[in-house]
Amino acid sequence: MKVTISAKKVVTFDFDNTLTSESYREKSDIPKPNVLIVSKFKEYKSIGARVYIVTRRFEDERSKKQIDDFIRKYKLPADGVYFTNMILKAQKLKELESIIHYDDSPEEIEEIKRSEEHTSELQSRQYLVCRLLLEKK
Repeated sequence: MKVTISAKKVVTFDFDNTLTSESYREKSDIPKPNVLIVSKFKEYKSIGARVYIVTRRFEDERSKKQIDDFIRKYKLPADGVYFTNMILKAQKLKELESIIHYDDSPEEIEEIKRSEEHTSELQSRQYLVCRLLLEKK
C-alpha cells in the first residue's frame, strides 16, 4: 500500500518493539530493525514528512547512544528523538502536531484515544498505528 501524506506533516514512531524487532534496553547489541516499520519511516521521509522518534525511555547517555547507533546503522533520516522519561506519549505527540503515530503499546494507544483530538486507525499484531486528528478543518 502506497503511503500518502501531504508534505511537511509530522509522523512519529515509537522505538522499542516498533522500529526495532525487540527491546534492547538492557542489551549492548544494536537490535534488528522491524523491516516493515523502518521502510514506512523512510517512505514518509521521502515524501517530505517530518519524522520523529518518540520513546518513553529515560533520556540518559546509554539510551541516547543506543538509539543514535540504531539510527546510524539503519540510515534512518530522523528529524529528532524525544524522550518522555516514562510518561505516556500523548502530550508530546500533540506538541509535535503528529498526524500519525506508530506504537506497539496498547497502553499508549489507549491514552491517545482518550484525547478528543485522537482516534485509533489501525491495530494489528505487529504494531499499532494511531492517526492523530490535529488538522483544522
